[in-house]
Amino acid sequence: MSFPLQTLLDLRRRTEEEAERAMAAATSRLSQLEGEQGRLDECAAAAWARAEAPPGLEEAATVGERLGAERFRERLEDEARRADQAALTHRKGALAAACADEESARERHAAARRERQAAAQASEREAAEQRRVTERRAEEAISDLAAARRRGK
Repeated sequence: MSFPLQTLLDLRRRTEEEAERAMAAATSRLSQLEGEQGRLDECAAAAWARAEAPPGLEEAATVGERLGAERFRERLEDEARRADQAALTHRKGALAAACADEESARERHAAARRERQAAAQASEREAAEQRRVTERRAEEAISDLAAARRRGK
């Protein structure tokens, strides 16, 4: 194999390995953020569950107790809306960016793999051509020896 082709193949292998590491990092980051998104969604669901049935609203005996329970329910609903907003912000921000990064890393890895495979194929073709040339030269040498023997007799 020629030196330039071997160098190209080595460069393509290193590029593919770097792309693979970048893809693994992006996938790991996405996994972490998906876990965080799940936690935020659970927090929002729990906040809405607390807001749906706050204790003491039906048991309020006086108007003051009823107003206090109503304000408490409103605070719980505000908390649930903030939890929903936090989950939505995370989903549209960090999680969406991580999804895009992961997809981009997968595409770069696939492109690097294709380039490495193309360099490997070129290397294989060159090696096959070198074998053919070597075999042809060996056959010509044998033929020359046989011709020399015939002339020498």
